[in-house]
Amino acid sequence: MLSAKAGFTLFELLLVLAIFLLLATASLPIYRRWQTDAQVNESAAQLLSSLRLARSRSVAGDHGLASGVYLDVNPIGPDRYVVYRGSSFSAPGRDTSADQIVNLLPVLTLGSDLPSPDINFSRGLGLLPAAGQITLGHQVYGTRSISVNQFGAVTEN
Repeated sequence: MLSAKAGFTLFELLLVLAIFLLLATASLPIYRRWQTDAQVNESAAQLLSSLRLARSRSVAGDHGLASGVYLDVNPIGPDRYVVYRGSSFSAPGRDTSADQIVNLLPVLTLGSDLPSPDINFSRGLGLLPAAGQITLGHQVYGTRSISVNQFGAVTEN
């Protein structure tokens, strides 16, 4: 008499493994897209926060100086931006020890339609000489835009 054994056959185990591998392979592009969106969103939020920090420092008259953000677009390497204290990024005698440098991931790019890469908020009022948009783009997946107006308001679009 043959006795029945409990368990799975080799075919059943291989079938389950094949289904698992198929699902994992199908979900990989979705995960990569989610990861890329998270990187762009995080970088845009950090830039937005840096712009608002510079404006609040200018309004408060931190160290008696204006503050700003310099967009450093590098055609041969990763872009970056610098939160600084002073009347402009290129002002002689500017205290560079207070700079906060943020390097972007190599797949991210900065762009702007502002007349200058130097976004300097006026001391006391936090005003800007011109309004415009800053774009943070990914090489493959879209962009995020941040608007600044002449009154110093900074908003994400």
